[in-house]
Amino acid sequence: MAKAVGVAALLGLVQGARISKRSSACGAKGGSSRNGSSIAIVNGDDASPCEYKWQIGLKQGEIGMPFCGGMLISPDWALTAAHCASEPDFYVVAGDFKPREASGKEQVRRVVQVIRHPDYQEGPPRWDFALVRLESAMEFGDCVGAVCLPEDSDVAPGTSCVITGWGTLSSGGSQAGTLQEAEVDIISNRDCVAKFQYNSNDIDESMICAQGVSADGKIRDACQGDSGGPLVCQNSGVWTLYGATSWGYGCAGKTYPGIWARVHEAMGWIDGVLEANQGPPPTLPPVVRCPSWSRYPKPDRDGDCGCSYGQFCSTDGSTADCPSSGGLGGWGGSYFSPGCEACACYSNPGALQAKFIAGVPVLNSDQAEGGKPILSELDTKATCPAYSIGPDLSGDCKCRNWKRCTENDDKDGCTYHSTARFGIRSRYRFLPSCRGCMCRKSIGSWL
Repeated sequence: MAKAVGVAALLGLVQGARISKRSSACGAKGGSSRNGSSIAIVNGDDASPCEYKWQIGLKQGEIGMPFCGGMLISPDWALTAAHCASEPDFYVVAGDFKPREASGKEQVRRVVQVIRHPDYQEGPPRWDFALVRLESAMEFGDCVGAVCLPEDSDVAPGTSCVITGWGTLSSGGSQAGTLQEAEVDIISNRDCVAKFQYNSNDIDESMICAQGVSADGKIRDACQGDSGGPLVCQNSGVWTLYGATSWGYGCAGKTYPGIWARVHEAMGWIDGVLEANQGPPPTLPPVVRCPSWSRYPKPDRDGDCGCSYGQFCSTDGSTADCPSSGGLGGWGGSYFSPGCEACACYSNPGALQAKFIAGVPVLNSDQAEGGKPILSELDTKATCPAYSIGPDLSGDCKCRNWKRCTENDDKDGCTYHSTARFGIRSRYRFLPSCRGCMCRKSIGSWL
């Protein structure tokens, strides 16, 4: 889940004009009472409905679980991590609490502009910020509002802060169905290296180090899916944003605190971007869709559509030769570019059984049983986590956006279909059954 909750000054835009960073409109919580549960996030608690009004989820569509978090800093701008967003091809949802259950308080906006920090880099992520502009302004109220941004001083080491998100409850585990919160304490960058196992090359001025410990000694931390979410601290009675969830080695490791992007250091850039982007938002980019028979309705983050598991994509019905981001027949042969009119999905290469056009199988009479295509048992069993795509024809999941795969924090790759036979591991692929496998933007970074 996310790391510490920060209190900051409001940065707002009213009809495109910049107003005071701190005002009565920012940094105020909605729901005021905890529900008393102790469900882990990584060792956090359920938040109360509408409590963290600035919390947003980044989603591929208008419904479903978020792939990253973020926070509203004005009605039409949000801040998230740069490793979460590069193109305006997603939606922002505010007022959400349980993403799988509609409450009627959610507000959904399409993103029309993404601006990454110019100094952002990977390995590990540095200056991990992205400003996200919404198609239209959110309506602020009981469940939706802005967090304050820092004005003068940065958050001091030892300060108790709050982190929130819908990330996984453990490294490589499942996402939380309810927004989670946890208290963490700010650690100085010097102590993050001297008293823990990060080295001086890992940590720089664009980062904040923090970690929480529960009453029973469990480490509180963010994890996969929390990226971009808030670390806020209470300052003069309002909640101020000091960190955006960025990266870390594993989740809730005692010797590796979580790392957040340090918002105070980016305030000059944030001010400049908002000042330079007043007025009407840019025109929405065209929506690219996959055909109805594709595995999913819109292209993945590599720009590809995909055949259902157990199928391959072909333009001639016999060879996996469809164009994709990985080249002709790339990514195991089951992916294709959305504009490919000659592409179609077939089951089981080498033994053509069924061609799928517009979702309807066209069968060869000697290759079907009872009028149905013959598909592998794995077709209905293997699934890949949300931060990956697949399985492909080899049975592997593939990390999205060229993220790297690590297994149980090992830097040498993940178990995949060739591991048992050749003893090798993959940097980008992993078996759906691998519980310790995760995808990182670079070694050490979260999703």
